Formats: sequence, C-alpha cells, structure tokens
Amino acid sequence: MTKFNIEIADEDYSVSKGPRDKSWKATVTHNLSKLPPEMVSELFYHGWDQKVADGASGAKTEAEALGS
Repeated sequence: MTKFNIEIADEDYSVSKGPRDKSWKATVTHNLSKLPPEMVSELFYHGWDQKVADGASGAKTEAEALGS
C-alpha cells in the first residue's frame, strides 16, 4: 500500500450547486481538516472515479474511452 501525506487547510470549504438558470443555489460548507482520514480516502476515490468517467464521457468506442 502506498501512503500519501495530504495537508488540508484548517478553514471552511464550500461547494455550491444549482440549475443553469440560477433560480436557486444550495451551498454546503465544512471544515475539511475535521474529516476523519477514512472519509478523506473515500473522497479521493470518488473524485478519481468522477474524473476518469468525465474524461471518457464523450467516447464512442471502448478504444476512445481508454485513450481518454
């Protein structure tokens, strides 16, 4: 297993989401330095899955997806 040392600033971090017409916006704010290490690991894997899937989202073939 590889171990990484990640430094997270001791400050609040906000994420917002709303529709494109900007008729509303929901915001969640949390101090990420207070998260348990297990959750930080899960967040990493979730983010990795999202980035890989987003990169291949326009692929029309398996080869294109793998090349993304």
